[in-house]
Amino acid sequence: MKQWFERLMQWVFDFLPLQQVIRYCISGTLSTIADFAVTVVLKEYLGVIPRIAAVCGFLVSIMISYTFATLWIFDEHRFDKRIYEILGYLFVTIVGAGLTWSIMYLGVNLIGIHYIIVKVFAVGVVTIWNFCAKKVLVFTRKKD
Repeated sequence: MKQWFERLMQWVFDFLPLQQVIRYCISGTLSTIADFAVTVVLKEYLGVIPRIAAVCGFLVSIMISYTFATLWIFDEHRFDKRIYEILGYLFVTIVGAGLTWSIMYLGVNLIGIHYIIVKVFAVGVVTIWNFCAKKVLVFTRKKD
C-alpha cells in the first residue's frame, strides 16, 4: 500500500509541476478580480443589467486567463492552429462552468447545504478540473 501511495504521489508531482500550479492560481485570482471589476463597473457605473454585466466580466476573465495560460503557465501547445487551441480552451472552461452550476444545484437545492460552503467546494473541484483538462487537452503536445 505504501509503495502504491508513493507512486501515486510521484505521478501527481510529475503531472502537476508546482511552478505551473502556482502560476495557474495567480492567473485565476487575477482573472477573477477582473471578472468582478468589469461586472461591477458595467452594472454600477454604466447601468448594464446584471446578467449582461456578469457575462461580459466572465468573457474578460477568459481572455485574461487564456493569455496567462499561453504566455506564462504552459510551455507546450497541442494544436498548430490557434483557433483550435482557443476552442479547446473555451470547451474546457464551459464544462467547468457547467460543473460549477451542477455542484451548486446539487449542494444547495437537493441536499440543502449553505450556498457559500457549496461554492467553496465547487471552486476547488472546478479549479482542479480546469487545470488538469487544460493541461492534458489543450497544452500538452500529442506524442507522435
